[in-house]
Amino acid sequence: MIAKKIKTQIKKELEDFSESKDQFSGIFNYFYKHPVHSSYEKWRLVRFIFDEILKFKIFDQPIEKVNWEIPFIYKQKYHCSVSHQKFGFRIYIDNKNTKISEKIAREIEETIEKALKYSEPIIKDHANKALEHGDISINNRCHELQQTYEYFKSEVIKRKKILKIPISKKTDYTKRIKSLNEISHLEQAGYVAFFSLLEHLCILTLAFRDIPERNDVKGFTRKIWKDKFKIVFDLAQKEFKESYDYLLNISRHKRNPNVHGLMRSNFHFYFLPAKHRISVGLYDQEILLQWQDEELNFKNLDAFLSLLANHKSTKRIWKYINSGLNIIFGEHAENINQFPSDKDFDEFLEYQIYRADNVGNMDW
Repeated sequence: MIAKKIKTQIKKELEDFSESKDQFSGIFNYFYKHPVHSSYEKWRLVRFIFDEILKFKIFDQPIEKVNWEIPFIYKQKYHCSVSHQKFGFRIYIDNKNTKISEKIAREIEETIEKALKYSEPIIKDHANKALEHGDISINNRCHELQQTYEYFKSEVIKRKKILKIPISKKTDYTKRIKSLNEISHLEQAGYVAFFSLLEHLCILTLAFRDIPERNDVKGFTRKIWKDKFKIVFDLAQKEFKESYDYLLNISRHKRNPNVHGLMRSNFHFYFLPAKHRISVGLYDQEILLQWQDEELNFKNLDAFLSLLANHKSTKRIWKYINSGLNIIFGEHAENINQFPSDKDFDEFLEYQIYRADNVGNMDW
């Protein structure tokens, strides 16, 4: 009922748009071209409006670099079209007067924007259904997150080299203290960056696991990192258990306090027998005694990433994720295990990358 009402609103908003009996192309007829500067993600839904609601004729992939083009008549006067191309969206107007064409194009863009705004509840409903059925894909941001982690790590290493220079009469203590402070800040940033990467790797790895949780992505994303880790990685394997124990320990002492502003998990209480206040932490409702701050060890963090790249249970998954391909739930768990050898899998992966490049470049 709600969807029907929304579709009526969209049709009313687009009442000046009508389908042409004689099909034409603004691209091939060299109409005035107006580039659309609005949200690229939002304008992906333009085809949905013209196809599912207005029932206009759609030209899909008419030429390379063009995903689709939709011709229409605006205000029963102007022959126009809207097109999704490699570098964005374009509106074409047949009027040769540049000023008038630009004015018409802006009117069309603004009107379509309003129609897209009306469509949001319908899209949200479809998104919830897709999430519920696990019919989704995840943008693979592994490279971006790993580069962020590597950046902070390299900056820490650079500053630690300064501190290794023996103290002498020429020592600049101001610079030395500044380096100490910067190391502390950068280590924390590197730590948070690593755990951002880890959480992302958990959701990507889930797509390759033939387990019930793969069908409940929404529930999986609500879990904390350690529960996600135990679902997608086998703690019965010694190497993964050791990585998990280290990460759990470091997260107890560093991640929670710093991510939550040093307030949620750190507190003190006055202990009368000691006549002193005592510092403790809180993690998963467990009191932690913080006699000594856990040192952040980049080598241990790097060792976990190396484990993913080399362990037989994750090697192919890591290759797929590291290729930069987006991850489609429901397909990969079976695909990566159907190849008898790593060479066969590598050839399959190269072909998938080739196909993805073609789609991205709109090479039909």
